[in-house]
Amino acid sequence: MADFNMEYTALCNTGKVREKNQDNIWCDSFYLESENNGLEKGLTVVTGIAPTSALCVFDGMGGEKQGEVAAYIAAKTFNNSYKNREIDDPQAFLTESCLEMNSKICQYQQSNHIRNMGTTAAILFCGIDEVYTCNLGDSRIYSFSEGELKQLSQDHVHIGYNSKKTPLTQSLGIPESEFIIEPFISKNEYRHNDRYLLCSDGLTDMVSDEDIAGIFSKGLSVRETAETLMSMALENGGIDNTTIIICELRNAQLGAQSSEIKEDRDNTCSKCSKPITEKVQFCNNCADSKAKAENKKRNKWLIASSIAVVAAIAAIVIFIFAAYK
Repeated sequence: MADFNMEYTALCNTGKVREKNQDNIWCDSFYLESENNGLEKGLTVVTGIAPTSALCVFDGMGGEKQGEVAAYIAAKTFNNSYKNREIDDPQAFLTESCLEMNSKICQYQQSNHIRNMGTTAAILFCGIDEVYTCNLGDSRIYSFSEGELKQLSQDHVHIGYNSKKTPLTQSLGIPESEFIIEPFISKNEYRHNDRYLLCSDGLTDMVSDEDIAGIFSKGLSVRETAETLMSMALENGGIDNTTIIICELRNAQLGAQSSEIKEDRDNTCSKCSKPITEKVQFCNNCADSKAKAENKKRNKWLIASSIAVVAAIAAIVIFIFAAYK
């Protein structure tokens, strides 16, 4: 494989109807807390692929807080799997990760006496030689290559079901005693300037494939493309939580060089380079450390100033006392 870089933008919006957000994401170790309001300003990162990278969308399902908890458990479990395993076989890793995420959600259901709790999964995995996609449920993955939009994921839904929302045939949160999940996995070649779209059905229920392809064909930046699609979903009703991740792969010899990449990372911490969700200079941990250091420096200055003032007052008192003597 040639040396490829990746630019991605992640957006997550509660929508116009739902009171809370049950979607979650995983982007280079970043994921949302269980209770969240989405990504208000979005997340844009340009980074290298060394030796692997992954992006995920999870669309939680279930009443009360069950949906967002399921999506959060999936994101957290995938984070642990990705960090703690040597990935020699991407396809095996994706299958095992899905089984592990499913198991963790089922354990939570059993411990808390909950049923009908689950989440979809849409995963893009950039391996050493090929790009893999993996999905469960109706969260979709598309590629846009040489002017053509193609769905790479498989919709796991009941065909011919007469309902506003078609039940899923596959998802995370199904006990092994009832059903063994089978994630759909595909492989793709690395191509310069190919784009990938991962999204929850909050986008695809509101915006047609034809309209999505039309936006990709305009040649907008990665972020502008994601923001335009999000705006369309909201303008068309925004009836569900909507999550969009758009990723562009670039051959480093043909596209942006590493020096340009560093300058473009406007949504990463200036100190540790960890993704952040707002256009601020530091992530929460580094901001806290920086604030503590500044407070310590400020306290030292106040103490020194106080000592100087006390010394000056003492000198004046001594001078006045000596003069009266």
